[in-house]
Amino acid sequence: MPPKEKKKGKCDPTEEEDGRLLALALALMGSRVEVYVDERRRRRRRRRRLDDTRLMERTAKTKNPEPRTTADILGLTPVKLYLIAFNALSTILWARLLVLTLWFIFTPRPDAARWASASPLVRLEKHLSGSYDFHGLGQHTKYTQTLAVMEVVHAVLGLVRSPVGTVAGQVASRLWAVWGVVEMVPAVS
Repeated sequence: MPPKEKKKGKCDPTEEEDGRLLALALALMGSRVEVYVDERRRRRRRRRRLDDTRLMERTAKTKNPEPRTTADILGLTPVKLYLIAFNALSTILWARLLVLTLWFIFTPRPDAARWASASPLVRLEKHLSGSYDFHGLGQHTKYTQTLAVMEVVHAVLGLVRSPVGTVAGQVASRLWAVWGVVEMVPAVS
């Protein structure tokens, strides 16, 4: 049997009803969405008014509000101020070591002519020997590195969010390098 042909301009009664129902449903949903959005806006405005009222009541209760310091405004606690000072000191000390090290590396050696014909590795070794005594570079390195013990203390006290074991291991290895190896084996320096 061949399928029935639909006449143009005529709609099946069930399709027509479905279209009307769909249009009605969309209209109802649209109005519900608008009501929902309007209600949320009203609630937000009401909350803002309440917050403003509470703020005004609080400021009215305090006749002489305490002046706020810059630290209060920035949220700096005494612990944060201490950590900033500690890190600033550490930065200054390490910057000084960097300057001393670069100064040592780029300073020509007076006896460089004696080993000019040697291999590049020997020349580098001779050039870098004596770094420990160059303007106290070795001593400054030891004491600056020893300050890192405070990082372990900060982790133990919970001033910073660092795992104590990791920090302790790193600091111990560096302290062993500058105190254990360099002090005990002078030929290394």
